[in-house]
Amino acid sequence: MSVNAEQRKLAAIMFTDMVGYSALSQRDDKLALELLEEHRELLRKIFAEFNGTEIKTIGDGFLVEFNSALEAAQCAIAIQRALAKRNADAAAERRCLRRWSEYRLAHRATRGRRRDLRVDGCRTPDS
Repeated sequence: MSVNAEQRKLAAIMFTDMVGYSALSQRDDKLALELLEEHRELLRKIFAEFNGTEIKTIGDGFLVEFNSALEAAQCAIAIQRALAKRNADAAAERRCLRRWSEYRLAHRATRGRRRDLRVDGCRTPDS
């Protein structure tokens, strides 16, 4: 296969977003960066437990690929539980909230060594 040939596969995609990060970074940039790094470390461990592959970070969010929708959903539940546990003992200003906008079942296309994602034929759970 040539380096520029496109490879396609079906994948479950998760996008995470740190809720309130922009507002926090305007109020306290140092705290925002500390919490962002803590979150990245925590979420990366959870992604690995469910065979998630980090495609890229986008600001305060992640774009993650899973082999199945089940793994993606189980990962999302584990993230919610881990954050609830972490936040229960944290001071209000150090609570980290995460959410993801939606799950998509998509074809992932790669060209050569580039790992960007092109989503076509995408379905959301309600479509």
